[in-house]
Amino acid sequence: MTRPSHDPHAALDGTGLYLYGLASRPSPDLADSLEDVAGLGGERPALLGLGGRAVIATPHECGEILQTRRRMLAHTRVLEAAMSAATVLPMRFGLVASDMADVEAMIAEHAADIDTQLARIEGQVEIGLRIRFPREAALAALLADRPELAAERDRLRGRGAGAHFERIELGRLVAEGLDRRRTEAQRQLAARIAPLCTDHVLRPPEEDVEVLRAECLLPAAAEPGFAAAVQAAIEPCAFAPGADPAIRLVGPVPPYHFVDLVLRRPGAEAA
Repeated sequence: MTRPSHDPHAALDGTGLYLYGLASRPSPDLADSLEDVAGLGGERPALLGLGGRAVIATPHECGEILQTRRRMLAHTRVLEAAMSAATVLPMRFGLVASDMADVEAMIAEHAADIDTQLARIEGQVEIGLRIRFPREAALAALLADRPELAAERDRLRGRGAGAHFERIELGRLVAEGLDRRRTEAQRQLAARIAPLCTDHVLRPPEEDVEVLRAECLLPAAAEPGFAAAVQAAIEPCAFAPGADPAIRLVGPVPPYHFVDLVLRRPGAEAA
């Protein structure tokens, strides 16, 4: 295989193209970042110079692209490699073009939007943030805050099958109480973490003890200290006092939550 090319006609001339992203500019560092990464079909991505920018692409026969986990991961790996060397506007999985002229037409049609979105993510990284507490500690804190629930739990102990529906009702009240506390903890944490970020997007929790699931856009220079800043923001959290939260940072990842590049041929209608 050859090294990724800056020449738009060297590697992919005359072929269909599968598109991964649009880099703010071509450079030797960007080419180096793609040297050891494979695209959807195992090909090494090429850089196609276009008006001072670089389209990241691999050959494609223009047939249907099934959205499999393997292909999705390959698409993401190409973007993550390129992001280490340049600002990259990610393209959605499955975007293809018949040739370079097709790419040029799509880019020209959306030039103003591309400029705006590249400026938005210049010097920024997207980091996923997940914060959860141990369930036992969260339940203990709830029962300490709601002694009537603890008393009902104790009353139902040893009651056998005759208390089946009462236990269901207690379970409902506990679940509602835990969710209210989690929602309040999310509100407080989001308010403390927002000043650390350029922007953030809250996502629904995947469990009732996950107090924050967010995607954060922050300056790349702030990434090394982000974990410590998040830890400090959690300290006042009363969701499960005394318990150590599990903090998970995911990324940097392609900034899909903060850009929305939808390329279509000139004159094509939105789907």
